[in-house]
Amino acid sequence: TAARSAADRSASAKKGWETRRKAG
Repeated sequence: TAARSAADRSASAKKGWETRRKAG
């Protein structure tokens, strides 16, 4: 569903943000 896709997208973005924060 669209909601599930949005949630997955949000989770992916959050994960990338944390990784970037850790690296930076």
